[in-house]
Amino acid sequence: MLLVYENRTDGIVVEWKKTVHFPPHLHEAIEVVYVTDGDIELGVGQELYHMDEGDFAIVFPNVIHHYQVFGKKENKVIYLYLDPTLFPSYYKELQIYSPKNPVVKKSKCILM
Repeated sequence: MLLVYENRTDGIVVEWKKTVHFPPHLHEAIEVVYVTDGDIELGVGQELYHMDEGDFAIVFPNVIHHYQVFGKKENKVIYLYLDPTLFPSYYKELQIYSPKNPVVKKSKCILM
């Protein structure tokens, strides 16, 4: 399978769509993923993370990632793409670092 590079330098882009298998890819943008319905698998590097409804993840710039869907339920996800140049004070750090586990489970979020 070939790796795909996506050109995502449009500032801020939001998509809400049904998730399907999506091959490994990377882009310059920060990608925030929020599962609104169903569940998906987020692959980052060589790890696979299960995401349920209400979970979100942050994929840092230029990190190889992909999506898989195994469940029978319909699933929908909000994808938020942020050009890292929107954060000039953190641009260098965003290029170097990324979290070991990009997923934040719904149970760990505090609602106000």
